[in-house]
Amino acid sequence: DFLGYGNSFRSLPSDAENIPAYPSNRAQLTSITESFNKIMGPEATPSLMNMSFAFSIGNQANVGKKQKQIGYLVGLSYKVANDFYHNGEKGLYKLGGAGNATLTKLHQYNDNQGVKGVLWGVVGNLSYKFSNANKISINLFKNQSGESSARYMFGQKPSDDLGDLVIETRKLQWLQRSLNSGQVDGAHFIEKLSNLKIEWLGSVTGSKQDEPDMRFFTNSYYPSLASPYNYSIEPSIYQVPSRFYRYLSEINYFFKTDFTLDAGKSARAPKIKFGGLYSYKDRDFDETRINYQFQFAPTTYDGNIPNFVADSMIGTNFSGYNPNTGANFGLYVQGVPNDDLKNSYTANQTIGAAYAMIDALIGQKFRISGGARYEYTRIYSSSKDSTLAVGKLNNNDILPAINTTWLITDKMNLRFDYSRTLARPTFRELAPYASEDFAGGEVFIGNAELKRTLIDNFDLRWENYFASGEMISIGAFMKFFYDPIETVDNPAAQNPELSWQNVEQANMYGAEFDLRKDLGFIRALRNFKLGLNFTYIYSEVSIDSAEIAAIRATEPNAKDTRPMFGQSPYIINAYLLYNNPEIGLDVNLAYNVSGPKIIINVKGGTPDVMSQPYNFLNLTAAKRVGEKFQVLLTAKNLINQNYQETYTYNDSEYIYRQFKAGIVIEAGFKFNIN
Repeated sequence: DFLGYGNSFRSLPSDAENIPAYPSNRAQLTSITESFNKIMGPEATPSLMNMSFAFSIGNQANVGKKQKQIGYLVGLSYKVANDFYHNGEKGLYKLGGAGNATLTKLHQYNDNQGVKGVLWGVVGNLSYKFSNANKISINLFKNQSGESSARYMFGQKPSDDLGDLVIETRKLQWLQRSLNSGQVDGAHFIEKLSNLKIEWLGSVTGSKQDEPDMRFFTNSYYPSLASPYNYSIEPSIYQVPSRFYRYLSEINYFFKTDFTLDAGKSARAPKIKFGGLYSYKDRDFDETRINYQFQFAPTTYDGNIPNFVADSMIGTNFSGYNPNTGANFGLYVQGVPNDDLKNSYTANQTIGAAYAMIDALIGQKFRISGGARYEYTRIYSSSKDSTLAVGKLNNNDILPAINTTWLITDKMNLRFDYSRTLARPTFRELAPYASEDFAGGEVFIGNAELKRTLIDNFDLRWENYFASGEMISIGAFMKFFYDPIETVDNPAAQNPELSWQNVEQANMYGAEFDLRKDLGFIRALRNFKLGLNFTYIYSEVSIDSAEIAAIRATEPNAKDTRPMFGQSPYIINAYLLYNNPEIGLDVNLAYNVSGPKIIINVKGGTPDVMSQPYNFLNLTAAKRVGEKFQVLLTAKNLINQNYQETYTYNDSEYIYRQFKAGIVIEAGFKFNIN
């Protein structure tokens, strides 16, 4: 695990490739069930400290004539990071009826999670400059990561309450990712052909994601009942204990080229630019699900997971098993072939594009650049269950853009920009694949009917540059979204279910203030720099007639619009930087906050789930010691407030998710060899 490659004990046992259906071949079922590792619940253990290491070396040298150069860069990095929270909260609420003064609680869990992540990478670059007019580079990149996580939740689930029911649910997951990329790019200049500049890039990227043996274990607990009746496993309320094996592989081919030339011989001649790209991406995703089943009484489970999955409880080993009748067969595993097909998919994406633009000065004070881009998009996402709908996109889009700049003075500009852009649904959003975020939580299901989003962007900005690195700007912008994609819940689903859907249109209007200033004009602050960015956004989406009718059943005066999904009404970024080169000290205090935003559009009149503002305050410091040594200190999340996702109904707040991440202190050093 420490290298980001999962240990073999998580692999699917070889004899589990073909599991016989109960009740056939009980002896083989017993043997296969015994072959799985017995760890089905998390344990609390101390973690090592977070740590990271990096090494890089590079140089360049003249080859032959002075204008020929060769350069190289090699870098290695390794990082271990641990995250943990406890006594968090995870709730789910629905509007029970039009006359209800409060929301109905579906579940409310105490939430605890630990995550350990490993990431290492290698990067290599080799560049060769044939002459001042020609150069070529080769870039190789490798990333490998592994993330081990454990989650434990317990609490009430009144929607299935049979007395004082408490649900305990656990998830164990290993998520392994690899990314390998090779890239070749070049730049060439031909002065005799109107100063023609040719830039090109080609790359092949392969990625893999492996989730071997993700385990869920959920049980009931009744505090008022005496042992052995206080614990049980009840498949009528939740999923039986299960294991998932998921594997994703993807390859991406990409090539682009750009041409730039002068449309005249003068130094102020307009520049013409044109080019194109081609991209092809292919993905294959497979899931195998294995459930634990049993023929004995649910109360045989006594709260001890290791005892429950022990060999003595399995199949023919179970003490209550009757070999003559086959009754009371112990614990055994079963595949879920229909789900395996439905939750496996293939997908591919082809994008072809071409563009042309011109960049020109008009007089002494005005600059304009504009053009258009043509994009062809084809996306195909299909479940391996042929009865399910296929996600398809087949679009041809013209995307115009124009940028104008009025050079008021040498240091002051007024800009106006317009562009049309687009956003495509991901393979995951299109695939009719159901994935459970955690046991007892929501199931995410793709939507094969999704469309791509078109966006018209308008931007007006005034800029004033005081000196190098100093500026002030004030801007206003508008954005109009057609068919934007939102995360929504399905109120008709028996269990909590989330998906994605398009809404018809969304509009956004905003203003932005940006300041970067050296405070040296105040003698006492001569080593300080200040940065501030404030953005205000007003966004709105029209609520469809069925949804507004459900909302107005409880709020008769409710507006027929709401904020856009995922959009905060304000964003604030600020930093205060101290730099003293005489003593080799750099200190940076950075602050960030964004306003409340919708993260789930809830149907049926229940309020939307909102992510509440979270104030980040980070401090970094670096002190030079001698010529080659530097000491580093970082303090992250100094405010350490509760992260909250909530519903608001009748002026009361209901917790959807809440936890406190904690403060992280990091110390390190940097040594420059040369």
